[in-house]
Amino acid sequence: MDRMFRALADATRRDIVRRTLHAEATVSELAESYAMSFAAVQKHVAVLEEAGLVTKHPHGRQRIVRGNPDAIRRAQSLLDQFEAIWRSRVDRLDALLESDPPARPTERLAMPVTAVEKDLDALTLTIVADFAASPERVWEAYTDPRQLERFWGPPTYPATFTRHDVAPGGRSTYAMTGPEGDSHGGYWEWTAVEAPRSFEVVDGFLGDDGAPNTELPTVRMRFDFAGTAGGTRVTTTSFFGSLEQLEQLVAMGMEEGTKQAMAQIDDVLADLASFAAGRDAEAQILSDTQVRVSRIIRGSVEQVWRAHNDADLMRQWLLGPDGWTMPVCEVATSVGGSYRYEWEKEGGGDRFGFTGELLESEPPRRAVTTEAMIGLDAPATLNELTLTPRAGGTLLTLVITYANAEMRDAVLATGMVGGMETSYARLESVLASADAREPVAAH
Repeated sequence: MDRMFRALADATRRDIVRRTLHAEATVSELAESYAMSFAAVQKHVAVLEEAGLVTKHPHGRQRIVRGNPDAIRRAQSLLDQFEAIWRSRVDRLDALLESDPPARPTERLAMPVTAVEKDLDALTLTIVADFAASPERVWEAYTDPRQLERFWGPPTYPATFTRHDVAPGGRSTYAMTGPEGDSHGGYWEWTAVEAPRSFEVVDGFLGDDGAPNTELPTVRMRFDFAGTAGGTRVTTTSFFGSLEQLEQLVAMGMEEGTKQAMAQIDDVLADLASFAAGRDAEAQILSDTQVRVSRIIRGSVEQVWRAHNDADLMRQWLLGPDGWTMPVCEVATSVGGSYRYEWEKEGGGDRFGFTGELLESEPPRRAVTTEAMIGLDAPATLNELTLTPRAGGTLLTLVITYANAEMRDAVLATGMVGGMETSYARLESVLASADAREPVAAH
């Protein structure tokens, strides 16, 4: 199949296939139609024959060339299947957007997919869909993991995103879990981001060890978001390395799975309230060992990042319930460094604290740390903080990985999320002050 697409990359060879599908012809007759030598046309025919696109049969001293319609149908069938996959995925995005009152007109579009283009020369499949929602709203559906995971996987294999770094060089990881508990991992490598106009990723598979599975193909995907009179046009272009890759992905069930997935997008876009600013911090259990805490913080990414790395600011908001102080706030200033935070009640007493190591730092959007309670003989957690620009503020996502489900449940039972919400509400007040708006070098 690779040979087929390489053969079709040449305009002369495509014309030969088209002519011989319509009516057989001798090599001599074909040569008369092109401004090139007889030998050059022979070479073109030989390439097409090797790719299975034409056949040659002797007829006296002549060679009759006939196009092979079965080969063309095979390539068309594969591209049709990928078209169906993206139509389904786009339908789900439309469902997510459907009930966004400020952005939608009075009438809903009947079908979001408005055009499909298959380019056999470039090995691309392009899906164009129109949504009656603003580009910013559709952009949020793709860049907020809480929303994306509601349509990226089909209903019977819902996706869970454990990482989603919307920035060049960033990475997203997800798993789709089936009804029998079987899990299939995937990842995105972010290569370009122009919010809210476009982004480009490489989509691949993960092995059981969490590393990229090099035995399975990757697909480069570009998403373009353009404002229209009725809302937003989303153009999704998938780039394939070879036809074999396309065949392999279809054989793995991507067609039907993506059809089901895209049918859910409208529902996600419709649920605007669940993801709006002003909602309290929410915790979602991602797995036996992972919890994700999310909240929209009213403030820029730079402000929120600073508030997590400036000791003076941290003492103002990172306090949990009222009546506590933070006498110790030692911030890790570089990867490999350690931090130490301690709290006690006003007037003294009941002191406790946490310490850990800064493992990764990508200002102002991502930091990874360990965290262990001082004086407690228990395994440390892994905390992954991600900040994503959002209309009206910053999406703060904190994924916490525990040693086991028992430890996860014990910590949640302490009222951790409620304490975090109190701190985050206090953080918004701090960011509203003039001091928080002063520029500061990112750590």
